[in-house]
Amino acid sequence: WVGLGGPVVPPVTVGHNAEGWLEVWAVATNGVLKHLFQTPERGKWSAWEDFGGGLNPGLLCLQRRDGGMELFGVGAQSRHLMHRAQSKLGASRAWMPRLAETAAKRSGST
Repeated sequence: WVGLGGPVVPPVTVGHNAEGWLEVWAVATNGVLKHLFQTPERGKWSAWEDFGGGLNPGLLCLQRRDGGMELFGVGAQSRHLMHRAQSKLGASRAWMPRLAETAAKRSGST
């Protein structure tokens, strides 16, 4: 076992991107969505990055037919279904929209 950092709340979700690398999402103890991914260097991982949030643990990652990834979760306060999609294939950091932006648009507060 190799530690990848944290602290996160189980369960985590793992997806397989269009380039064949794994990507991991987890909810941190403060409710922020965290993301890391395998790098082309064998056995190496990116640093954790914040994706915003306010989510409950228990995310779901699916791969589209075109190889892009879709992420779903439930807002911790709103209890709304939240969605984020990879906006560019093969770009581990290219995800749209930010979760807070999505929630604001749906509630009419933008």
